[in-house]
Amino acid sequence: MSGLVTFYMSRLNEMDDKEAIKAILSDEKVDETALFSLIQDCQEISIETPRDILLFYQKLLTLILILPYSERRSASSDLHVKELLKKGSRDGYWSSFQLPTASAALASYLVTGEYEKLDVKQLEKGGVLLDSGNHSLDGNVIKPIESAHLALIWLYLGWANQDEELLGSGLSLAQFCINFCDREGSPFQGLWTRESDYLPMELYSSLSLLFSIASHLRLSSKMNVMKEALLKKLEEERFEHVDSLTLLLALRFRKLIEEKVPHPEVSAGHTLHDIDQSLGFMRYDHQSLSLACSVCGVNTGLGAIHKRGIHIVSFGPHYHPLADSDYFGIYRTSNGSREGFKDLTLERDEEGCHFRGWSRLISPQPGDLSKQNFTYSSPGEQWLFCELRAEREDLQLDVRLSKAIQDSSLSFAFYISAERASVEGEVVLTPGALERYQGKSARITFEKDGEVLSLHPEFDGEMQLIPLAGERHFWSADFLLAFPLSEKLKTYSWTL
Repeated sequence: MSGLVTFYMSRLNEMDDKEAIKAILSDEKVDETALFSLIQDCQEISIETPRDILLFYQKLLTLILILPYSERRSASSDLHVKELLKKGSRDGYWSSFQLPTASAALASYLVTGEYEKLDVKQLEKGGVLLDSGNHSLDGNVIKPIESAHLALIWLYLGWANQDEELLGSGLSLAQFCINFCDREGSPFQGLWTRESDYLPMELYSSLSLLFSIASHLRLSSKMNVMKEALLKKLEEERFEHVDSLTLLLALRFRKLIEEKVPHPEVSAGHTLHDIDQSLGFMRYDHQSLSLACSVCGVNTGLGAIHKRGIHIVSFGPHYHPLADSDYFGIYRTSNGSREGFKDLTLERDEEGCHFRGWSRLISPQPGDLSKQNFTYSSPGEQWLFCELRAEREDLQLDVRLSKAIQDSSLSFAFYISAERASVEGEVVLTPGALERYQGKSARITFEKDGEVLSLHPEFDGEMQLIPLAGERHFWSADFLLAFPLSEKLKTYSWTL
C-alpha cells in the first residue's frame, strides 16, 4: 500500500482538481469548502439504476474517508453524512448486488462503528458475479475493477473486526483476481471489461493495492510480484486523474498496520484455478505466451492474448460500425452453478490447451436501458462457434456463424497493442496514422521492442487494418484488425 501512496505523492503537481487529496498527501487539513463540495456531490446523485448506486457509494465512501482529515469537523457535516447513509439504504438495490451492499456496510462501520453482517455469495473458485440474483438481464458476469473493490472492502472489514470468515472470502476473491493479469502481472485490459468501462488508472491502482494487502496477510510472493508490476504500469500510464477511493483505502490499511491491529489467522494459500466451468473461463501460460478466454460476458470479447510483449487486448465479433464499441462482443451470462457452461470444452496441460464452444452475440440493435440493467446491450439471435487450440506458443483460432448474416455487417475483430504493423512485409502502419489497409486477407506482422508476432488468416476474403490513437480508448490498443464474416457454417481460421 505504501507503493501506491508513494506513486500519488509523486504526482501532487498534476492533481489540478483534487484539493482534498493534495492536502491529505501534503499532511495538511482539508478545508470546509472542499468537504461540503463532496457532500453536495453525493446529495445530487439521483439513484435510479445500478450504476447510480455504485457511483453514489464511491463518492460517499470517499467523503467519509476524508472526514478525519478535515480542518473542522462540524455537527452539520456529520448530520449530512448520516442523511446520506439513510439515502443509500432507502434508495439502494438488492442484496445479491454485493458491491453496494458491502460499500454500505463499510460506510456504516466508518461512521457508527457497526454494520449489518454481510451475506457473502461467492463462486466455488473465488469469483463473484456482479449480480447473482437474476434481478438484471446482464448482471451475472464478472467485472475486474468491481471485484477488486469488493475484495478490498471485505478484507478491511474482516481485518478491522477480526472476522475470519469475511477475511477468508476477501482473500479467496483476491486470489481469483490474479486471473485478470498475465503471468508477469500485466493486466488483460479487455478481459470481462466493456470498452466504455475501461479505466486503466482504477484498474492498475485497485489491483496493486489488493495484491499488496493480500500479500501482507498471506505472505504471497506471487501477489507481491504482481503488485510491483502493476505499480510499474501506473508509472508508465499517462496521468489523467486520481483514483481517490483506492488511495484513501490504502491509507486506512496503512493505519491498521501502523497500529498493529491483529488479523485472524488465514490459510497458507489458495490454488489459482486455470479453468472455471461456472464462468466458461480458461487461462493458459507457456513461456512468453499468456491467454485468457471466456464465453461469459456482455458487450465484451472472447478473451485476450499476450505474447512477447505484444498484446491482443481483446478479440471477438463486431457489428458495424467498427468505430462504435457498443456493437462489439458477446452476450452470455453465467447461471452461477458449479457445472456452468456444460456445452463448453475446457482442457489444458503444461504443453497446450483447448477452448471450444458457442456464445451468443449482442444484438446489432441497441436495446432500451432498463433501470435494472447495467448496459444498453441486448442478446442477439446470432451465435458464434469459437475454437482455440494452443500447442506451446503456437495458436490456432477457428470461428463460424450459426446462420448467414443478412441485415447487418459483421466482422471478427482483434484489438492489438504494438508499435507497428505490416501486411506481407510491404504495407507498414504505425499507431495514430491516417493511412489504413483495406484489401485481401494476408499475413500481418506486429512488432514491439524488437519482438514480432505474426497473424495469418487461412481463408480467402477481405480485411481491414486500422491504426488507432491508443491512450485509454479501445482498451489502449494501437490497431484494429477486422475480417468480415458472412457465410453460415464457413470456418474462418487464423494462426499465430
